[in-house]
Amino acid sequence: MINSVENYPDIWLRLFLAQLKNQSPLNPFDVSELTSQLAQFSQMEELYNVSKKLEKLEETTRMSLLGSLLNLIGKEVKAESSSLWFDGEESTPVEVHFPEGIKEVTLRVFDKSLFPVKVLKFNPSTSPFLIQWDGTDSLGRKMEPGLYYFTLEGIDQRGQVVGLESYIRGRVSALEQEGGQFYVSVGGLVLPLSSIFSINP
Repeated sequence: MINSVENYPDIWLRLFLAQLKNQSPLNPFDVSELTSQLAQFSQMEELYNVSKKLEKLEETTRMSLLGSLLNLIGKEVKAESSSLWFDGEESTPVEVHFPEGIKEVTLRVFDKSLFPVKVLKFNPSTSPFLIQWDGTDSLGRKMEPGLYYFTLEGIDQRGQVVGLESYIRGRVSALEQEGGQFYVSVGGLVLPLSSIFSINP
């Protein structure tokens, strides 16, 4: 029974030598067949060596990536997200980018069930503009700590709705891996690594 690819070349060579040893003097190996089998053995060795090099490269790359990701812990990142975290006192800051001519920005906050919590309107003068929900609903009641979602829209001078770019800011507190993908914990949120837009010390 072959338990590992590492055994392939050795087992193949043993079988080949056994054929040479047990061949009939009246019916020796055909030279062309011998050449073909030797070529196959050489190709097999090459494939095995390539496979081992790829495995080593993959492990080196993985360790290098992990080392780089660990350096993210404690650093402030700006990331794409449509969710925010409320810890009972403060919520995740949302950085809004908008084109010239925007006269009003509307932030709508929803709970985990997507039930509307609060609508906030702002009249920003410069872009980017930082928004931070105060953790209360439309009646001024304090909301429970946890995960919330938000949407943003802008109104231009002609009264047209304009889509806006938004990012959340926070410090990376932990690193997670699931299903081959890496995630970072930012102020209570778990975000995919690909969502990070920029990194600050």
